[in-house]
Amino acid sequence: MEAVFTKESINEFRKHYSHVKFSNLRDKVIYISKWNLQIEAVDSKKEFNSYNNFTIKLVVEQFKPIMHETLNSRTTHNAISLFKHDDI
Repeated sequence: MEAVFTKESINEFRKHYSHVKFSNLRDKVIYISKWNLQIEAVDSKKEFNSYNNFTIKLVVEQFKPIMHETLNSRTTHNAISLFKHDDI
């Protein structure tokens, strides 16, 4: 599932963690304290993360990084697609 960070959440991150680049969070664990889901109509032939012409995005409004934890490669490379299940 795609995560989208609001401008306010990124500004808050930069204010409190000015020594850390946002791009360095790729393999870190983050604690999301405020979020919502956004559903959009898309063309499933053009969007990989979609199902029946819909996609769901996680909109992150508040978060903080847990800098001492990292994701192992098994977690990131063996993820299953939410959009492959009819229950969606």
